[in-house]
Amino acid sequence: MIDIVEDAIARREALEDGNRADTNEFAEPRVCLVGYGDRGVKLAEQGWDDRYPDPKYPEATAHCVEGIGALPRSVTTADHVILVGHATDHELAVSIGDALSDETTSVAVSVPAANEPTRHVGPVDTTIPCGPDDVQELITDVLTVLTARIEISPPPQIYDELRAVGRLDGFRGQRCRDDSTAPPRDFAERLVSDALASPIAPGSDVGTEHVFSLLSADETVTLETADAIRDALSARLNARTEPILFAVDATVDGRAGYRLSVLCA
Repeated sequence: MIDIVEDAIARREALEDGNRADTNEFAEPRVCLVGYGDRGVKLAEQGWDDRYPDPKYPEATAHCVEGIGALPRSVTTADHVILVGHATDHELAVSIGDALSDETTSVAVSVPAANEPTRHVGPVDTTIPCGPDDVQELITDVLTVLTARIEISPPPQIYDELRAVGRLDGFRGQRCRDDSTAPPRDFAERLVSDALASPIAPGSDVGTEHVFSLLSADETVTLETADAIRDALSARLNARTEPILFAVDATVDGRAGYRLSVLCA
């Protein structure tokens, strides 16, 4: 446990140092949510889910773009950009990606259409297919990891990893810890099994080359439980090394349970 705590502190300090360097040591990284096309605009208007009210992220702003001419400069120069829209508006997403700075970490959340398969948005670093029912939670998860305002943050190289992935498939599982006497290992194995059996978009495949995971829980989560979940995920994916891009976010209400989001390539 001591090793986990020390590792978490070291990662957090390294990430904060990296953030300060990336923003000239004067500001938090700027994150923009961009809804593109008619359906994307509606999704962006919903904003983040209720885990994270806007005041917690004053540097995170939402924009609605129905055409490339409406793209504000604040988006093109942001540190991180999350695009959300429909697969039928793929070309608009590509145009927005082309307009972003080379220094921007960009993630496109694309909602599949019946006759329009989800394609990687070429100029964007990472594309994640996601069904409409899970979009709000997914973009909030991405915001959470990018801003690193959580208990255990992924290491700083997450930004380099995201820039190299191309496409990620998402999975999510949820369980309540009704039995507090259940061994963390048993609970972790059930939660990981639930997650990997529940894709957030049709046709998703579980990969092992890149693994990004976020555990969202209430304030009762312990380091022992978090470590057990990380180990169970690594074992289930037959990873040769632990899934180092693992983060933990605990909130006061925590929706009375534990939710594991896993993104794989």
